[in-house]
Amino acid sequence: MNRFNKCNHFPFPCAFPVEQQGPTGAGATGATGTTGPDLGFAFIFDTTDQTVLANGDVTFSDDGSNNTPGFVAHTPGTTPASAPITINETGTYLITFKVFHQSGTAAFGLFNTGTSMIIPGSSYGDTSGGETLSGQIITALNAGDILTLRNIDGDTSLQNRVPPGASGAHVDSASIVIIRLA
Repeated sequence: MNRFNKCNHFPFPCAFPVEQQGPTGAGATGATGTTGPDLGFAFIFDTTDQTVLANGDVTFSDDGSNNTPGFVAHTPGTTPASAPITINETGTYLITFKVFHQSGTAAFGLFNTGTSMIIPGSSYGDTSGGETLSGQIITALNAGDILTLRNIDGDTSLQNRVPPGASGAHVDSASIVIIRLA
């Protein structure tokens, strides 16, 4: 077949030949690149009913079983004041959270207590209650920064049963996922 007969599927001959792959060369392997950052993740959650006062922090009762060791420090079942979520490695993080609030309005945000400020873009709210409220943020954090998930609205109750009460299916009342991106 004449290599000039087909050119970009036009029905007439082309003046330029169709591109063809050249032979693979044999040469030395290039230098090894620099090692990337240590990536890690943590899943921290709560399985209890809890009342979170206005400007109060959510308590997390459990750590996920597959968390990257040493990535964050958290003692399950303790209050944020006595055993907060501490970031152990400086980097850029994707943080997602969910809370299952019982009724009425609710708003939550992530705070970096190293700076005592809400992380910009991390506050989310809901007006209906009885639903899962979700939030997410990509942010830079430093080793030693302390994260808290704080109620930035009025008092609210987080529930761990659907429907509420002893006969409801057991669910997490709150959770947070922390992933180091870079």
